[in-house]
Amino acid sequence: MSLSCECYFDPSEYEPGQSYYYYSNGFSKLISQKRKRCVNCNALIDIGSDVVMFNRERVAYNEIEERIKGECYPIASHYLCFNCGGIFLSLQAIGYCTDIYNLDDDLEDYKEISGFKQEPAE
Repeated sequence: MSLSCECYFDPSEYEPGQSYYYYSNGFSKLISQKRKRCVNCNALIDIGSDVVMFNRERVAYNEIEERIKGECYPIASHYLCFNCGGIFLSLQAIGYCTDIYNLDDDLEDYKEISGFKQEPAE
């Protein structure tokens, strides 16, 4: 199971070069020069569509990069489309920590835990 009740986030414990993300608590409009892809379902998201945006940062690879750019610095944002964003925000709202790259697995885990999963009729 990939669904977890604990979200531990401390960038100082991340390995060099490792990235992490953080998000706003809701939907926003995609404001961009080009359409973006949903990081979960890979669908193209049109400009002006509702998305959940994840600002990302990366830990410096070494001391030289850290002196030039700082310990952590911004990298390209990731986005979830309206459907995937709804799943993500819903699971977050009820207290689960989810992986934005595997929301389908997390949703299936939730259905199994909660009893919502229906067994197919024989």
